[in-house]
Amino acid sequence: MERPWDSNNKYTHLVLKEYKYWSLELSNRQRTLGAFYIFSRRDHERFSEMTKEEMEELLVVMHEMESALARAFHPDRFNYLQLGNELHRLHFHGYPRYATARICGGRTWIDETFTSWPSSSRDRTPPEVLLDVQKQIKV
Repeated sequence: MERPWDSNNKYTHLVLKEYKYWSLELSNRQRTLGAFYIFSRRDHERFSEMTKEEMEELLVVMHEMESALARAFHPDRFNYLQLGNELHRLHFHGYPRYATARICGGRTWIDETFTSWPSSSRDRTPPEVLLDVQKQIKV
């Protein structure tokens, strides 16, 4: 499927599931364990421009991802951000949040900003770590 938000197809390996109106993808920056994106397949920028059908499916996408992450990592809550400052296409950043450390892929994950905004680190997560995280998430 066409992915205008990733014109060079650098992140196709991070797609977790395609929907009619949305693409669910693992974030290449794992600021929290299991961080993800939900990209609109239609070219628009504003939340207020969503159709009823897109909104209904968005709720399904969120529910399925929250359920998959609950099975894999047992987050304590979920945060969603919809900003559009760099990528001018409607998309959401999803952050599972953790009050205590989690283990995945031989690595200890600590959500150091649990009671605040997710980390703003621009560091990309190494591919082998992304693969370990992705293997655990069954959407």
